[in-house]
Amino acid sequence: MSEAGKRYLKRFLGITGAYRGLAREYQVDPYTDNVTLKSELELLSKYSAAGSFGMKQLDLSLPSALGDLTKVGDLVWDSDPLDLLIRNEEESRKLGISSRAFESFFNNSNLSPTDMTLTIEAVRGLKDVRNHALFFGFVAESQSVDEARFSIRIVEFFNRYHQNIKPLQEILLTERLPLAIDENQEAVVFAPVYLLRWTQLVGEASVDLMTNVRQLTTGSKPELWIEGKISDLASQELENAGWELHKNTLSTLLDN
Repeated sequence: MSEAGKRYLKRFLGITGAYRGLAREYQVDPYTDNVTLKSELELLSKYSAAGSFGMKQLDLSLPSALGDLTKVGDLVWDSDPLDLLIRNEEESRKLGISSRAFESFFNNSNLSPTDMTLTIEAVRGLKDVRNHALFFGFVAESQSVDEARFSIRIVEFFNRYHQNIKPLQEILLTERLPLAIDENQEAVVFAPVYLLRWTQLVGEASVDLMTNVRQLTTGSKPELWIEGKISDLASQELENAGWELHKNTLSTLLDN
C-alpha cells in the first residue's frame, strides 16, 4: 500500500458498516464534512448498536451530499474504507493517473473518499477524451474543501456534457479553468456558480480564458456554460467579449 493510502486509512478506517448503512438509509454521504449531519449519523449509529427501535423517529431531513453519479452512492455505502481505497487506487491507475498526481490526489486532506470516487467515476466517463487524466491533477491541487467541490463539479460537468450534449475531443488545463474541445473544435468552459456577477476578477478571467481559447483552438464561438444565473451586466460584457453563453444549465445536462 502506498504512503498516501496509509494516511488515508488513518483518517477513515473508523467508518463502520453500520454507519454506512445508516447513511444509505437516509441517502447521505457517510464521509460528509457537515458537522450537524456527522453528529446525527454518529448518534444514530450508537442507538443502532444498542438495539434501539426509536431511530426512525429522529429528524434527519437534510439534503443528500452525494453527487449526481448514482454508482458512487452504492460504492461509498457498500464498501469499507480499505476496500474503497484499493478500488480507487486501481481504477485511477487504469485511467492513466500520473505518479505525481496519484500521490497528491490520495494525500489531499480536502478530498473525502466520496470526493475521490466522484472524481474517478466522472473521469471514467471521459476516458475516450484526450488528456482526461489531467483532471486528477486539477482536483488534487484543491487547497480547501470548497475548492475541491468546485473542481469536482467541473469534472462532473464535462462528463455530463460529453455523455448528453456533444462528444468532446480533448481536455486542456489553463491557469484559470479547464476547457474542453468538442467535435467541432469549439472550446467549452464551465462555471459552477449559482450567480455570475460582473467583477474585475471575472473580467480578468474572461480575458485570460479567451486568450487561451484563441491560442489553443480553431473554433469561432467558444461556449461558457454557467450552472446558475448571470447578471445582465455580466451577460453583456461576456457576449461582447465573444462568448456564447448558456445559463441555468443543470437541468439541460441532466434531462438530455
